[in-house]
Amino acid sequence: MQKLLPTVFLLLFPVILFAAAPKMPDSYPGSFSIAPDGLTLAVGYYDGTIALFDTVTGNLKTSIKSGKAKIVSLEFSPDGKWLAAGDDSGSLHLVDLTTLKKKHKLKVSGSKSVYLMAFSPDSLKLAAAVDDDVALLVFDIASGKTLSSFSRMSGAEDKYAREKNDFRLLTGGYDQIAWSGEGSLYTWRRMTRYLRKFSPNGQPAQEWHIEGYYELMYIPAKDRVMAFGLISPSRNQEIQMLSPADLSPVGDIKPLGLETDSDPQKPLVSPDGRFILVIQKSPEVILHIYSAEPFSIKASLKISGRAVKTNSDGSQILWYDSNKKSLILMDWATQTVIKEIPVHT
Repeated sequence: MQKLLPTVFLLLFPVILFAAAPKMPDSYPGSFSIAPDGLTLAVGYYDGTIALFDTVTGNLKTSIKSGKAKIVSLEFSPDGKWLAAGDDSGSLHLVDLTTLKKKHKLKVSGSKSVYLMAFSPDSLKLAAAVDDDVALLVFDIASGKTLSSFSRMSGAEDKYAREKNDFRLLTGGYDQIAWSGEGSLYTWRRMTRYLRKFSPNGQPAQEWHIEGYYELMYIPAKDRVMAFGLISPSRNQEIQMLSPADLSPVGDIKPLGLETDSDPQKPLVSPDGRFILVIQKSPEVILHIYSAEPFSIKASLKISGRAVKTNSDGSQILWYDSNKKSLILMDWATQTVIKEIPVHT
């Protein structure tokens, strides 16, 4: 009998390895995010699966089932210890990356998509916005408790929306939420063109109403507000940095050098604030990469997807190629594809 044990173990060993290996999801990916250290890629799927991939090997490390609702947003904490996943049923899932276990399931809304999230710089709090809903919620990461809830509109913003007599102004959600270094929270709503700032204790601090054909976004790494769009009478797409204290101009207006009739998507800024990425359809999808300081265009790349993310220093870009069913990781400076990571069968 003892002589048979090694033989039986050898016969079962491949089965044990196969059973232990995580299974590649066969659902369609709906969101993705890359960890601060650039070594882990998180992908959220339509069937509620959250998968983690190794960006070096391209291998699937593990998959976590959050439920049945579609994962529509993913965000890593700055310290890399937490992953937040928002779904389209109003729930927010917090995954502890040290244990690879789901720690909290938080209800943000009755049925709306949790499409926008932002961790505080110290990774202790998470702000979450809900599609077409009235509130922006801030959660404590450790306990999962709600720390504060902000109304979507201030009194002045609500009055402006009602005077315009446009239902969309009353229902449209947030377009950006971002934390500053000292813990203040900025929100921007394109529909009403209101930028609001909340103090670290959750109290409204400042708000600005901006008229014009451009958008605003707060850049935490630079402590600047960036205006993007048709800023000057030239009618060309431009960028202007502003002071977050009073929205006064900082530096000159920078033209993007795009065609006058082009309609670029809202820019993406790398987490460290060094690079600005603009996607343009013309009719091919072109990704334009600009250096923030000094401002200059660094590269224009044809890509096969529209959803783009960067690693922490902006040196690598990531997009989803639906034809290859893969996420493409590229070093844009050399225009070299580092890795193609298959993410579903």
